[in-house]
Amino acid sequence: MTARVLTERGAVASGFSGRNVLDVPLDEFDHLVLIGEAASVCAPSAPPTIQEHFWDVDDPYDVVGSENEVLSAYRNCADQLTTLIQQLVAGATKT
Repeated sequence: MTARVLTERGAVASGFSGRNVLDVPLDEFDHLVLIGEAASVCAPSAPPTIQEHFWDVDDPYDVVGSENEVLSAYRNCADQLTTLIQQLVAGATKT
């Protein structure tokens, strides 16, 4: 469903995969975005130079229902993330 919703939004989903935050060189980034309760519990402490953000967005992976209900949950999650990303970018680009 993730690839389907990304494709609907014009994103290229081929070759996309999640990464464990422990495998990312955090000192190369300005922001660390943690999405969902599980991420906030298991995430490492970020260096003091990184601004951390916690986004409490429900994971649609666990939604049970018809295909339309599950797809709706994925679209809702994508809408929430799109809004949060836009807000982060707008705030990060203000001078």
